[in-house]
Amino acid sequence: HDEPRAETASPILRWILGYRDRLARAAHLVVIPQLERARRLVEDTGTKRPLEVVWNCPMKEGLSIHQVEQRRSGDPLCIYFHGSINLARVPLALIEGARRSGVPVLLRVVGYETVGSQGSTEVLRKSAQEAGVRIETPGAVPRHEDLLLQMEGMHVGWIACAGNHDDPNLRDLAGASNKAFDYLSAGLVLLVSDEEAWRRIFEEPGY
Repeated sequence: HDEPRAETASPILRWILGYRDRLARAAHLVVIPQLERARRLVEDTGTKRPLEVVWNCPMKEGLSIHQVEQRRSGDPLCIYFHGSINLARVPLALIEGARRSGVPVLLRVVGYETVGSQGSTEVLRKSAQEAGVRIETPGAVPRHEDLLLQMEGMHVGWIACAGNHDDPNLRDLAGASNKAFDYLSAGLVLLVSDEEAWRRIFEEPGY
């Protein structure tokens, strides 16, 4: 799924990457959630094993399908995000856009901070307070079915990353990220990055 970055890896992570390379060359089948990630894996490991690109969709049996919540005049536009919280995945530009929108906006940011993103939630809260934008940060939700409850009443699912990224895990997300499919199952309209892969998979078909 996500790719460790070899150039910044610790000794133990480089050791793990070596085993990943051996596994990729020995596996009966390699499954990767996104085409560019698959190309890099082949280039990095030299594997010639059968490879399939399969989007990171949840199983239909585990979902509760909802109809789209239509926003009524005067109600806040409710924008939702879940996942690991940092200022690339949930940028301050989202709060600034909410401030400029001309309609009341409620942001609900559900998830957790990683070692490299500690303090991001507090930065978002402070920025939203200064901009006069309502924000809810319930924290991490351990069970997938509880995420569906968090999405109830929301209108828009946020899955856009800010800026150009050297990190391939942020650059090549379309198809690899399960957020879009979770949001769609809850009836949310997607707001995605203005990039070719996102437009092809989600915008052009009308999602």
